[in-house]
Amino acid sequence: MTFYDSLVSDFEKMLSIKEALGYSRQTYIPYTTEFIAFCGDNYPDADAITYQMVEGWLSQFHYVSPNTRTRALINLRTFTRYLASVGRKTYVVDDEFSIPLVPYAPVIMKDDEITQFFHGVDITTKSSNLPNKGYILPVLFRMIFCCGLRPAEPLKLRREDINLDTGDVYIRQSKRRTDRHILMSEEMLSLCRRFDYVMGCRDWFFQRPDGKPFNTKWLGHQFEQCYRNSGLNLPKTPNTYGLRHCFATYTMMKWCDEGKDIMVLLPYLSAYMGHTDIKHTLYYVHLLPERLRASTGIDWKSLDSVYPEVVCDE
Repeated sequence: MTFYDSLVSDFEKMLSIKEALGYSRQTYIPYTTEFIAFCGDNYPDADAITYQMVEGWLSQFHYVSPNTRTRALINLRTFTRYLASVGRKTYVVDDEFSIPLVPYAPVIMKDDEITQFFHGVDITTKSSNLPNKGYILPVLFRMIFCCGLRPAEPLKLRREDINLDTGDVYIRQSKRRTDRHILMSEEMLSLCRRFDYVMGCRDWFFQRPDGKPFNTKWLGHQFEQCYRNSGLNLPKTPNTYGLRHCFATYTMMKWCDEGKDIMVLLPYLSAYMGHTDIKHTLYYVHLLPERLRASTGIDWKSLDSVYPEVVCDE
């Protein structure tokens, strides 16, 4: 068995164990499979993962953000720790390669910018391998924006998970392996009904031609293409996750404009978005425009004393 084959075999065993414990395989696949391929290509005669292999692989990450590098390290550390636990000779990745994380600052598009972005979505042309792209993207991106979903969540929706009579959406095993139900607006429900009629019989609500669901990497590429098509040129380029952030801030801005008490309504928004801790929802309060942050509907003194460190739980 080659070094590459042995790593693939061990990685598959680790994934099976993680899956049996209730974790998603997809959590560990990004970056680790790339590292295994790197080892197979550059160290075909090796018998163990070494410090030099990790250092050589990470040298490719000089062009990506510290956050991306950190995510790669986390997955690689998990795999090397598994190898050590089953008696394999290996270098176990430690914090030596870590770079301090850069605080995430989402891009919140304004009303006219959101309108322009969705124009870019709607004019996206067909691709040679995805003839229904012009139907899929307008519904997919609107669902993320209108329902405040994480990018991966609509991609995991089976057709049966959306009740087209009531608008109930069943989101399975999302972040931290939790399920939740949300309700779509009447406008979004009407759009989903028309989309479902056009797309016909299938297993996944958004489905590839080969019958499998799309992945988030594909979705990110589509967002970039739609952004280019829109003609927007913002100081900082938004990403798919920004649509979820826009949903949260737009919802609270609407409450402020209506004179509602945000502090009372925040737990409902938190549950809708699937946050495990309300402090993650409170993060969005700090993104509101200054005129709305001064609203009497936000008790800032209470907010700062109870949640002194507000963070974003994507």
